[in-house]
Amino acid sequence: MPETPKEEDDEELLNTTDEKTAANHGWEHWSLFPKTKKLIHDLILGGPPRFISVYEYEVRDESVFVRLIEQSKDTFDGPEYTVFKGSIIQEQIEKEYKKDAERWKEADPETQALLVDTPEKAIAKLQRKMTWHEMNTYRGQGWTAAREFVLSKEW
Repeated sequence: MPETPKEEDDEELLNTTDEKTAANHGWEHWSLFPKTKKLIHDLILGGPPRFISVYEYEVRDESVFVRLIEQSKDTFDGPEYTVFKGSIIQEQIEKEYKKDAERWKEADPETQALLVDTPEKAIAKLQRKMTWHEMNTYRGQGWTAAREFVLSKEW
């Protein structure tokens, strides 16, 4: 599990679990640590894997800016990091690519293109997430709620 902020930081929790996810025994939570400016997104869709992303955040006017500093997928074998302490773990990305390519090898090329990111594409996506960017609400209801949650605690 990613490193959590120190004990002296008060955790504020936001539950953004929707009905479909809850019905599958999953959840989506956002933990806010105002003193250290950390935001943790914790998502499980009903069973392993559990996806955890740790962001640094900054409020500027009425906008929330974030950058990814850790990302892991927690399976029965433990956490598998694609980003750890601000560094991309290329070996893990290549391992995931091989597994996904094997899983979807019988699929048509269009489906493969949607479901299997090459290591280069996966790294480019992570690099964008690791650069300061506005926390956009187009990523879904949970992201919209998390953005508003941060603003409500910071103002």
